[in-house]
Amino acid sequence: MAHSRTAAPDRSPRARRATRLPIKATALADTALLAARTHGVARPAIAQNPPRTARKRVAAPKITETAEHRTIASWVRKLGPGGTAVMFHLRGERHGYNQRAVAARMGVLSSLPDWCIVDGGRVGFIELKQRGWRKRTAKTGTFTTHELKQLSMQDRLRRAGAWVEICETLDEVQDALVRYGVPLRNESETLERLKRVFAEAL
Repeated sequence: MAHSRTAAPDRSPRARRATRLPIKATALADTALLAARTHGVARPAIAQNPPRTARKRVAAPKITETAEHRTIASWVRKLGPGGTAVMFHLRGERHGYNQRAVAARMGVLSSLPDWCIVDGGRVGFIELKQRGWRKRTAKTGTFTTHELKQLSMQDRLRRAGAWVEICETLDEVQDALVRYGVPLRNESETLERLKRVFAEAL
């Protein structure tokens, strides 16, 4: 009795490629599409790239009060007041209980303005505040305890005959000096000295 032979399945690469489902999708959606076609489920939607949002502008870093002090100090060293005027920084504040106690015993007054200007027998003071301080206090009308002490000290200095101004920038400091008659040097002291030497040599 003859036995019929069944043909062996074709396992060639061409046959395997022919049995594959024609999937036209991205690599991330291949698995979902294959499962949908196998089980008769509707074709899933392929996620689209989200719309690009506008880049947020990075705000410029705020200029601190310490940085403004350094700018003013640099200007005083390079140019600063002219004539016989003298301008210097008052370091009246101390950090820590021990430093404050020692400073008080030495006669250091607290709440004094930051800068002192002496010119023509008159004394002036400039209190430097962080940019936006004047606008904030005008809007809220509130002051910290330390600020109230500073304002009280400024009133005492005015009653004693000194002029006092509150500034936030170097430009405001220069405007205050001009307003009270303090001359400003347009050239550095070194350049003025060199000009005098050359003039005398001629």
